[in-house]
Amino acid sequence: RSGYDDRVRRVKVLDNENIIIFADRYYDNGDIDLIIAKVNRKTGIIWDYCFGDESKNRIFDVTVADDGGMLITGLSYYQLLGTMQYITFALKVDDSGRSVWKKDYRSLFSVFMPSEISDAGNGEYLVSGFCLNRITNKFKTFFTRLDNAGYVISSKYINAPGMYSMLIGTSLADNNGFTGII
Repeated sequence: RSGYDDRVRRVKVLDNENIIIFADRYYDNGDIDLIIAKVNRKTGIIWDYCFGDESKNRIFDVTVADDGGMLITGLSYYQLLGTMQYITFALKVDDSGRSVWKKDYRSLFSVFMPSEISDAGNGEYLVSGFCLNRITNKFKTFFTRLDNAGYVISSKYINAPGMYSMLIGTSLADNNGFTGII
């Protein structure tokens, strides 16, 4: 028990003995940080870390990396001169939960909300979600491939003409492709 308002977002089963819990930690002053805890079913919490800064930081999804660490997607946001600012991020942690790197992805006119991250093989990851254009107030679905250092390899945006589209889920294919359900 942390004494804070911790809200679990994801649980990943590592093996028969261990799980990783990913949660948002809400503070009385309105701040939000993300926390990661490794829990053993016999001994309890092995380690836990809180990641945050002056922004509100929320976790959306996580996948286990090739090296045993984890790749996490999320969104940071804060208010600047009365306007909300949004930063999508990817955070790599090692198998002990310590931060390896964090990459921020910013857009002047759009808000990117990652829904899923999947291991695409060969040290690449597929991040999918939706994007809100702040000028037109329309949604698009996005698919972005990242390398194992968090750099963008490619992005694809899908929107039905005159319609709103939002991601329901993705599935990776064997031939380096994927299927998105929108």
